[in-house]
Amino acid sequence: QAERLWTHLDSIDKINNIVGMWLLTLEKQGCHQLVRAGAEGVLQAMLLSFGGLRFKNQHLEFAADPKDLHRDYHFRRLSYGNATHLNITVLVQEEDYKAVIYAALDRSDRHYFACDAGCLDPPVQLK
Repeated sequence: QAERLWTHLDSIDKINNIVGMWLLTLEKQGCHQLVRAGAEGVLQAMLLSFGGLRFKNQHLEFAADPKDLHRDYHFRRLSYGNATHLNITVLVQEEDYKAVIYAALDRSDRHYFACDAGCLDPPVQLK
């Protein structure tokens, strides 16, 4: 199905078809509330999709497979609730090609915390 989300858009019918497929895919992947929020919500849902980010049990999870992290990512002002925007950066280190993830709040209505995979280390308050 993923191949069908990226195709040549050389007619109005193809554009309408691909838009419908993207909306359906985003809804089925847990972004139904964002899709219902309108154009800005759809944009946020697509950004989450591109980054391998998922909302799950009131948590934002970076679900990208480590083997796919071979380039840097920068996501700015991802909406996380009504009054909170989150910045996420993934930098691949040149010496060992390991990815390092940075998260920071752009603006916030309360305290938020982040932890590594499995929360093996204590959560850190985002600032």
